[in-house]
Amino acid sequence: MHRDRRCWGGRYSLVLIVALGVVSGVLFGSSSHPATATEDGPPDEQSLLEVGAAAYSTFCANCHRDDGSGVDGFFPPLVDNPNLSDPAYVIEVSVNGLEGEIEVNGVVYDGVMPGFPSLTQEQLDGIVAYIAGGFTLEPAPSPEPPDAPPDQPDAPDPGVTPVDDDSATLIATGAQAYTTACAGCHQAGGTGVEGLFPPLVNNPRLGDTEYLASVIRNGLRGEIEVGGIAYNGVMPGFDDLTDDQVEGMIAYMQAGFVVPGGTPGVPTGPTGPVAGTELPALANIAIGGAFLLAGAAVAVVLGPRFAGRVDRLSLPWLDAWMKTAIIVVFFIVFTVYVPSRVLQAEAVARLDRIFQDLIGSGLWLLGLGVGLWALWYAHRDRRI
Repeated sequence: MHRDRRCWGGRYSLVLIVALGVVSGVLFGSSSHPATATEDGPPDEQSLLEVGAAAYSTFCANCHRDDGSGVDGFFPPLVDNPNLSDPAYVIEVSVNGLEGEIEVNGVVYDGVMPGFPSLTQEQLDGIVAYIAGGFTLEPAPSPEPPDAPPDQPDAPDPGVTPVDDDSATLIATGAQAYTTACAGCHQAGGTGVEGLFPPLVNNPRLGDTEYLASVIRNGLRGEIEVGGIAYNGVMPGFDDLTDDQVEGMIAYMQAGFVVPGGTPGVPTGPTGPVAGTELPALANIAIGGAFLLAGAAVAVVLGPRFAGRVDRLSLPWLDAWMKTAIIVVFFIVFTVYVPSRVLQAEAVARLDRIFQDLIGSGLWLLGLGVGLWALWYAHRDRRI
């Protein structure tokens, strides 16, 4: 009877091993070349341009230059290149590369351009849009509104102070401070959240500089009414802001949440994290340390049960499930996740498709081989 069970157990193990190999191969094959991946929905024009600019800078600019001017006699220009009017051609060349002699604007080029099959569909569409837009992040200009009659100049919005060139630096400083301290509640552009956080745009108190400075420094508590809607909450004060930040924040709000040369509600230059959306570095370190300690504790407690020798005829079901889970996680990590991450690395993505396939297949075979050897060894040593 025991012999039959051991025989069945050996057959069952063989089936499990083959199944793990097949499943890991299917998962790796479906994730190794993200060029076929699709997004949940089409991105807006500005986001597409930003994605395309980033992809172009990474994969194309070294040869074709940031502005697409190329290098005469070596790398053809992309600006005013008649071949690039066809989006399908651009995508084909970006994915599969190009080899052989071509002529662009009367100059002959004969070289090899590698393909980049790791590019996603969104990146490819973004590169097409970025090249077609003249290598700029500015979307197509919208029609300008008609000029106001000379005798009826445009009136400024209530509470908005006109901005001159001397105020640009101060407003930019205030925009950064607003993004860090205020935008988490009052939103970018000061639109607020109805019923929760009052809007700042078109707020009649926006013109009172002393009132704004007092609220920023000391906070505000109690019921207020803005635009006919009552708000009753607590706003904390920000007494750690510098005088320049407070003054700049007030100037930014009074300028209509516009940085000179930018767009409403979008400060130029690098921005800090929005309040409430990013943990301090010390907190992230503490969380990481807590996870490491928890993992170490689990390993100490459960390690002997996982690695110890077992009686296969009386193995507790909890131990069996634990061992199975660890085996499955190992195969997923080392035959799917690790090869996929390596293929997404910039250095590997620049290689020809055949080399990418060799690297990915080699890592998959290595992970599968190590896993199967470990299973064989553990089975021989009566640990599974």
